[in-house]
Amino acid sequence: MNVLLSPFGSEGDVNPLLWAASTLASKGHTPHLLLPPKYGALAAKAGLPWTPVGQVGDFDAMVRDPKFWHPMTGSAHVASVMLSSYPEFLRAYRECGIRPDLVISSTLGLAAAFAAEAQGIPTLRVHMQPAILRSFGDCPVFAHGLGWLPSAPAAVKKMAFC
Repeated sequence: MNVLLSPFGSEGDVNPLLWAASTLASKGHTPHLLLPPKYGALAAKAGLPWTPVGQVGDFDAMVRDPKFWHPMTGSAHVASVMLSSYPEFLRAYRECGIRPDLVISSTLGLAAAFAAEAQGIPTLRVHMQPAILRSFGDCPVFAHGLGWLPSAPAAVKKMAFC
């Protein structure tokens, strides 16, 4: 089975999919990763094929941007960067040289997942960011100034997710 793995994010998003790719390869499957050039050496070290997404330095420029870390608008900026990277991920998806039977992507690895779904290829989404998971018991604090949210009544927590 040909499996395309497409993380979006830091090494914390990349490493679990590298592990998954290595495990798939050990079971006789053919994994291929779409990665920012910054992480290509990790795939190469593991002996895994990969296709670069973007240019050298793009990822570092993104995380150095102060808008990326702003406590109130940082999440929206990350979403904006993710959406603007769609054409580059789509290019890498088309040029990777395999027709995947399955696409595995991280929460924000939407480009490869969207392309696969448009072609009827099954996708598996791996959620590794705790703030993505909805929990009224252990509510994530996803924006500056919401440190009070985990101790709020359940009705208030539910309103925060609506």
